[in-house]
Amino acid sequence: MRADSIYWSADVAAFFKAFFVISFLTVVYTSRIGKVAAVFVKMKKIWRNKNISLKVKTRLYEAIILSTLRCLQCKTDNRGA
Repeated sequence: MRADSIYWSADVAAFFKAFFVISFLTVVYTSRIGKVAAVFVKMKKIWRNKNISLKVKTRLYEAIILSTLRCLQCKTDNRGA
């Protein structure tokens, strides 16, 4: 009887560990998507402006959006350390 409860406890522990890892990743990626979406909203005037060239818009995208994603990736990677 005691051996069964040990195995059951190990299974329950594994389940909760997996659950918390999935929950953490969901929160992290939801946060990333929200932050990048907020930046896109702020850049809406730039995207719609006909006087700004596509080249400048692309550079702004690379500088702002991609750097935001990279920054968030670094913060996420450092949490596990």
